[in-house]
Amino acid sequence: YGQTAKPPSDVKVVNTPNNPVPGRDVDNPARQPFTNTLVFGNNDSFQVPVGKRLVIEFVSGGGFISTGQKFLEMGLLYTALVDGSQAGVQLHFLPVLMGTQNTGMNLFDIYAVSQQTRIYVEPGGRVQPLLEKTSGVAGVSFTISGYLIDVP
Repeated sequence: YGQTAKPPSDVKVVNTPNNPVPGRDVDNPARQPFTNTLVFGNNDSFQVPVGKRLVIEFVSGGGFISTGQKFLEMGLLYTALVDGSQAGVQLHFLPVLMGTQNTGMNLFDIYAVSQQTRIYVEPGGRVQPLLEKTSGVAGVSFTISGYLIDVP
């Protein structure tokens, strides 16, 4: 009692710009960036490489549907770990109506989606677009971006 502890001395780094302090970022997403576009109706899908896990951070895209019809589901199907086992999972989007387009023969409602997310797709897993609708003509496409990380 009665003594006050001294604060630790400041640490000074004396390395020069020509001789920087070595450092290592073990999970830098910029090292393996990933972007892909999926179009529903083209049988589009892709498989995550074995030995890699895909982290999807952002999805944007949109779709069209015959005016008067509704999207019941719009999103992505992918493979994730659920309770320790790989399973098919769905990510749903809330489409925003942007307007109606007149093609001269048909009217289509145009929708957009834009969503920040964090999805983990397992090694060897598949990613594909999801579309369910009431009826009529429709299509969607999504651009996903994120990164791949090595898994042991």
